[in-house]
Amino acid sequence: MNNKIKTTLLGGLLSASIASPLLAGDFASPIQVVAPEAADMFSFSAGYHSTYVFRGANFGDDLTDWSLEASKTVGSYDLTAGVWQGNVNTMGTETDFYLGASKDLGFATLDMGYIFYYFDGATAGNTQEVYLGLTKEMVGVEFSATYFYDFDLNDTSYLELGASKTLTLAGQELDASLTLGFDIEETELSHVQANVSKSYDLNSAVSVTPYVSYSFAIEDNDYAGNLIDDEFVAGVSLGFSF
Repeated sequence: MNNKIKTTLLGGLLSASIASPLLAGDFASPIQVVAPEAADMFSFSAGYHSTYVFRGANFGDDLTDWSLEASKTVGSYDLTAGVWQGNVNTMGTETDFYLGASKDLGFATLDMGYIFYYFDGATAGNTQEVYLGLTKEMVGVEFSATYFYDFDLNDTSYLELGASKTLTLAGQELDASLTLGFDIEETELSHVQANVSKSYDLNSAVSVTPYVSYSFAIEDNDYAGNLIDDEFVAGVSLGFSF
């Protein structure tokens, strides 16, 4: 499940976050999209993740994914549109299509968007989400709060709180993030996830980003029928812009 892709991918976009739109905070999830600079109108990434963890739940091992994103600044808005696809042997293929817009409000940055989750040609699991979030940098840390609403299949709401910072360790810069999930319907915290990644620029357009992540289950619960449990994940993504 792509949750908002944070493109380094992951976000991901990871994308992740390595994060993909399966990836605000979770890798392989629409991770929250981080738009490239104005000159970079398109970006592509592909990666491998030892486990597909989305909102704290295990959706299978050995996830391979790719994403393609276009971005453009129109007036005071940064617009993004993209597709993320992931494949897990035990689950088949998931393809997420997403649109996003962000605007600097002065006191914070507003993010909003739409995600369509498509599963292997079968309509039974397909669904749609919209999201709205705020991001604010304070004391060198970027804090975020994002609300997701599934208005289609599940009619559920989910809140994600995040904090991220670039750390310097032994002369190396590491990107660290912490994500906390809250199930609004169950009125309970679901999990907390820590992620550390290191990006290596191969040239001005291509980079490779390995990462490790650990998701700690706060409550014994499930998400979309998949168990929320303690999970360790490692992976790597290759990305380039053009």
